[in-house]
Amino acid sequence: MRWWATLWMAMACTSGAGPGASTSEPVPDETAVTETDTLEVGPTWYADVGPLVRERCAGCHVQGGPSFSLIEADEAAIWSSAMALAVRARTMPPWGAWDSDRCTHPHPLQGSLRLTESEIAMIEAWDAAGAPLGSVEDLAAPPTAPSLASPTLEATPAEAFPVQPVGDEIVCARLPVDLTETQYVTGLEMDPGDTRVAHHAVLSLAPASANVPIPEEGWVSCPGGVPGTIPTFFWAPGTAPFEAPFDSALKVEAGAQWVIQMHYHPAGQVVEPTRPTLKVEMSTEVPAYLSVLDLVGNAKTAASGLQPEATDPAAGPQFLVPADTLHTETMHVAVAETIGEGARLWGIGNHMHRVGSAMKVNRLVGNACLLDTPVWDFDWHRLYLYDATFEDLPTLVPGEVLKLSCTYDNRLSHPGTVQTLSEAGVEAPVDVEMGGGELDEMCITLLGMIWPNPDYPGESGQ
Repeated sequence: MRWWATLWMAMACTSGAGPGASTSEPVPDETAVTETDTLEVGPTWYADVGPLVRERCAGCHVQGGPSFSLIEADEAAIWSSAMALAVRARTMPPWGAWDSDRCTHPHPLQGSLRLTESEIAMIEAWDAAGAPLGSVEDLAAPPTAPSLASPTLEATPAEAFPVQPVGDEIVCARLPVDLTETQYVTGLEMDPGDTRVAHHAVLSLAPASANVPIPEEGWVSCPGGVPGTIPTFFWAPGTAPFEAPFDSALKVEAGAQWVIQMHYHPAGQVVEPTRPTLKVEMSTEVPAYLSVLDLVGNAKTAASGLQPEATDPAAGPQFLVPADTLHTETMHVAVAETIGEGARLWGIGNHMHRVGSAMKVNRLVGNACLLDTPVWDFDWHRLYLYDATFEDLPTLVPGEVLKLSCTYDNRLSHPGTVQTLSEAGVEAPVDVEMGGGELDEMCITLLGMIWPNPDYPGESGQ
């Protein structure tokens, strides 16, 4: 299934509810220790908490970023109690997948932001002691944000987008990229423009022959995505540039159409018109391996893989999340028959909307778990990468069937449902169907695959 319906994310640390959730922020602790205090009792900011925050949270909590800054001591100290509460609740740092009784992933997941129990206890002890700062000499410089070493192309929409201060907007524009020959992309990096209002973005590509309903200039509303395009790169606050794994590359045909989808979340802020800039590393050099992203899921009928549930009508399976229920829809969906021989899975990411509460992907044969997001949060989903050698990555067979289990909490006790209803101007839960609208849901997984390039002139092999 090669189509996209809203946004995909790879996210790093940010504020407690996320820029796309509640616009309210925790109340700072005005009694916290100031920078002049140097109490040396237990953990201190400079020696213990500061380095951890800079490592796990600097993707968002910086000056000019999408949330309040935690980089400097005087900024962080007044938020100590809010930090302690957020890390204990595991709403921060946001990381939605982990091993549990529900699932053991094939390999550890790269770049996990989850804190250990001892790290959480350390932040709580620091807050309980009054947020002591310690000695400034103990704090190393913050890490340098990753960037592409040598981009060969920069592209930005012809017009900036006038973000309105109230209401989320999901809009699309073309990027003026005109390739006269096939290129192989090894790196992608996004500068979203004004990070105070940019919630997330997706770059999609379409063949030259596709009828993509986006004008050459200007922006159009596209909450349901753009038909005929294939997702290629996803940005959200804290996202590192994409670098194709294992000496592979994304193949982009001559004349391909490039479309950028932006989700703006202004939360009342008044900003100047803004536009994203995409940086690309690519060349005509043929790689030994091809990287490919593909979406599977959103089965709506028995023929497409939707499994029967107790609430289905006699006529057959129906994707429907009844109001005021905790409900699971299950799908058996096939990997494309066209994937290359020896395909391996290097990344996987789940996608639902805000009524979603949990999602798990298993192989149907053998029931091995590939990805589990047991506490779903629409604002913090990402593409998870396996930390494994090429030889150890899971292999995929053309046409292999995956089992997608998507659970939805369509009750007022679920914060995502409350937010969805509020944004739609609806007071009580309603039956939810599949679709791209604000009261619709989805059940999709994105597969990041790699296989030997049949056009490679040499002998491929890791």
